[in-house]
Amino acid sequence: WMGNLESASNEWIELKNISNSELDISNWQILDKKEQIKVVFPLDTKIITGGFLLLERTDDNSVLNIKADIIYTGALSNSDEGLRLFDDQCNLVDEVLADSSWLAGNNAEKKTIERDVSGFDWHTSSVMNGTPKAENSLPEIVYYGGGGGSSTPTNADAAPANADNNNQ
Repeated sequence: WMGNLESASNEWIELKNISNSELDISNWQILDKKEQIKVVFPLDTKIITGGFLLLERTDDNSVLNIKADIIYTGALSNSDEGLRLFDDQCNLVDEVLADSSWLAGNNAEKKTIERDVSGFDWHTSSVMNGTPKAENSLPEIVYYGGGGGSSTPTNADAAPANADNNNQ
């Protein structure tokens, strides 16, 4: 949800319906930690099974060539931040927190934080500007070491991409 090379203000947030049926999110809310962002989804806001809902900051120019479903105002911080999703009864449905910094993402390369295939962990997108309204990328694998031995990497050889980079 970071900005893009054009502007740090070109932020976007995406929701995906991972349930087995259409999801009605009417009157659900997204709030950031300091409540600078507060989105209340209008009546009849639905996400089809496996579908996406794209929220763009300020206007429909944050993600080029992809139409926003919702426009929101407010800015996300690179640290001491968080996003929470509440249902229409104010029950917490999901959250991601950046107490000191985001769990993943690379602001310098404009590679956003995204959920992994399990739907529970986070990784840095392997695609610049992320994958809005499309399946998330697979995390990059960086190989360490070298010289001699098998040409087949093992789990001991691999580490998460961008592990030492500054997060969003």
